[in-house]
Amino acid sequence: NSLKIALTVLRNSWLKFERPRVEHYLEQMLVEIGRVEHLLRSLRTFSAFEDVQSRPCSTRAVLSSLAPMVESAARERGIRQHIDLGDDLWAMADCRALYQALLNLVTNALDATLPAEGRVELRAFRCGPGAIALEVSDNGDGIPTEDLDEVLPGLVDGHETVYLPIGRWPSLDEALARACARLRRSNREGKTPPRRLGEVADLLGEERIIKDDGALASLRRAVDITAEAHVAAMRATRPGMWEYEIEALIEYEFRRRGSSGPGYGSIVGAGDNATILHYVDNRDALREGEVLLVDAGAEWDYFTGDITRAWPISGKFSGEQRAVYEVVLAANLAGIAKAVVGSSIDAIHEACVTVLCEGIAALGLIDASAEKIQEQGLYRRFYMHRTSHWLGVDVHDVGRYTLGGKPRPLAPGQVLTIEPGLYISALEDDLPPGFRGIGVRIEDDVLITEDGHEVLSAKAPKSVAAIEELMATR
Repeated sequence: NSLKIALTVLRNSWLKFERPRVEHYLEQMLVEIGRVEHLLRSLRTFSAFEDVQSRPCSTRAVLSSLAPMVESAARERGIRQHIDLGDDLWAMADCRALYQALLNLVTNALDATLPAEGRVELRAFRCGPGAIALEVSDNGDGIPTEDLDEVLPGLVDGHETVYLPIGRWPSLDEALARACARLRRSNREGKTPPRRLGEVADLLGEERIIKDDGALASLRRAVDITAEAHVAAMRATRPGMWEYEIEALIEYEFRRRGSSGPGYGSIVGAGDNATILHYVDNRDALREGEVLLVDAGAEWDYFTGDITRAWPISGKFSGEQRAVYEVVLAANLAGIAKAVVGSSIDAIHEACVTVLCEGIAALGLIDASAEKIQEQGLYRRFYMHRTSHWLGVDVHDVGRYTLGGKPRPLAPGQVLTIEPGLYISALEDDLPPGFRGIGVRIEDDVLITEDGHEVLSAKAPKSVAAIEELMATR
């Protein structure tokens, strides 16, 4: 298998060179495969334990086993070695996991195209408790654009489907179209163009939709840290502070708990700033009588949490603030109730919108019935975004939202956000002053389970009573 992978990698990565040179590298790989097999046998020996206990591991001991491969590549390709040796490494004593990780490392090393500066970086570092991460850089230029017309026909000839990031690089799309036309004209010579194009992002994204136990463990930790930071921010909030102080506190709490930092730019908006969906300036003062909205998420082991809470800067909601908040909270709970196997993100959104429209009508924010507000989309004046997105390695994680033109049914192992809100600008002159400049969004991270759902972000308080009680302990 390693030989097949290596040959495929060589063919795809080095076709920018003239064919004799490619053939030379392929011949060299046939010679080197014996060394690769020896390396893999050494790695099995290195991790001979079958249990899943962790043990101290010397970084140099790990990297030294890779030295023959690195040195061989350096000699053949004129590459300068740069090895970054981390400290305090622990290797998982699970031979299968370590074997696979280092097999991937070997493959990636063979795949590393020659960087402009002629240097390949091999890194080893600690990655979470009981795990070791090894990387080989791959920052080469790939196939030059001017060579696409020459290279692509040979790459796609005879393949049923070609996967690529459609639309990301127009020059690649255009070159592929020309390659297909060229192959079609050469059909008498046995050339066959691909019959289908596939979106590679969809193919890869689907692999991340259902979280396995390892992914869920990392995501739970990311969400827990995020919730704890929100609690710390609520306790610290006082009139006269600045938005950036709360931002700094939250991100400090992330790092203090072992997170690598925020998974995305933190949103900390006070007063009317909270009505701006992606407000990231975080430069304004926190004023008595205003609501503070915080949308922030910690990253842990590459996974990110995503929680939004809103709370009164003074520690107590005003009557109007509480009324708006209770509507959003009711919508949040209605959406969570719909988060079950067989439901859909569309169904969650509709449940939230229905409750928001009822609240908008009841508060008199729009002079119309709840049904009219929903049917005519009048609610978009105060709620202009969708309710949910996938969550995982990216805050807006990859994966399709529809299947076969219909909303995708929810399935166990999926994690999504549920985040209804109401955003009432200070410029809404036709509304009573007490309602102006209030932005509230309540966002939870929810795991779909076999028998319902689990709110991963439940540690972040969201009821009016819980928030005011917490802030009273400042």
